[in-house]
Amino acid sequence: VGSVEANERVELKPKASGLIETIHFNEGQRVNRGQKLFELDLRKEAASAAQAEAEEKLARANVARARTLAGTKAISQQELEQLENQVAVKAATRQVELELLSERTLVAPFEGVLGPRLISPGQYVNAGSPLVTLVDDSKVKVRFRIPERQLAMVRLGQEGRIRVGAYSSRVFTGKVDLLNPEVDEATRTAEVRLAVPNPDS
Repeated sequence: VGSVEANERVELKPKASGLIETIHFNEGQRVNRGQKLFELDLRKEAASAAQAEAEEKLARANVARARTLAGTKAISQQELEQLENQVAVKAATRQVELELLSERTLVAPFEGVLGPRLISPGQYVNAGSPLVTLVDDSKVKVRFRIPERQLAMVRLGQEGRIRVGAYSSRVFTGKVDLLNPEVDEATRTAEVRLAVPNPDS
């Protein structure tokens, strides 16, 4: 007797707080890795990123002019280095603003099926609030326990067959992908896990 679980399961949560601007999926929908799922209101962050980009461009233009003047000794090497340092600072600021902007969009970390969403468009959410569950059902993991004395009979990659109550007439085949080296002291059993493809998902 064992338990069946999804290959991967994750609750998607935003890194930032804000209003849910757009939801790009339907509940129960299959999505691809990298597919956009949620967008938080990003007007403030987009404006800050645009300003940081403009300031970096200006700093780079100042350095370009200063280098021309440096050849004529109209500007000192120290002043030129100060301007170059400003470029580095502006570039770092722009990168930070882009990171903050990217946190306003949530994408699927892997291919799978979405469960019911826990929020609605226009709702304010806090950072870390669960929004929806994503499940990778391309294969399932089947966990079960065997007596310690039978551990030597099992090896990684070994084929195993299972039946499930919902499909009692079918036999599913998988391979052992985990042998837990720890034996339960009370039951003298060890956990084994089968990875079983789920092509009908």
